[in-house]
Formats: sequence, C-alpha cells, structure tokens
Amino acid sequence: MSQIIPFFDLFHTLPLEWDLRVQLEGAYLTSAELEKEARTLTASLTVPADLRDGLEKLTAVIRESYQLKEVHLFQTVSVPKREAGKKSGGSDLIMGGAIKGPVQP
Repeated sequence: MSQIIPFFDLFHTLPLEWDLRVQLEGAYLTSAELEKEARTLTASLTVPADLRDGLEKLTAVIRESYQLKEVHLFQTVSVPKREAGKKSGGSDLIMGGAIKGPVQP
C-alpha cells in the first residue's frame, strides 16, 4: 500500500526561499528511495502547481543540505478536485438578489 507523505513532514529543516516554500504548500511525496552507499535520492513529488525553475532550486538545496551526490525529483502536478454538479458559490444566483414582484407583460 502506498503512503502519501507531506513534503514538509520529511524535509522540515530544509532552508528554502519563501517563494519556493509557498509553491510547495500542499505538496506531498508519493515515493522516495534513498541509496546510502551511492548517496542518491530519487523521489516522486506531487505539487498543486508547476514548480518550473523551482524544481532545480529544490533539487540543489536538498543535495547540499543532505550532502548527497545525486538527487532526482519527478514532479506531478495535481489538479484540484471539484465535486460533480456543484458550483463554486454554492447557489444558482450569479449577481444581485432574487427578483420579487409581479411579472409585467
């Protein structure tokens, strides 16, 4: 059975820039493999939005912080789930209030 590990539960002491920390909010690891002898880390990371250049920065910070020779991060972007048939506001009203009164021809 696979386990989902929140990113900051595993890497809570990582010295990251503020903007990268914000991008990683809600991110989690779906797999991680650490080879002690080779000093390598391979991990699958699921994030709410594409990290772009942040992925390279994150890889470098993990490599330096944990003194690893190689770090391979594979990014998957998760799409927020919406309940079927439910609108974001929760009602059929788009703007204003309900129209009351007699209908005029």
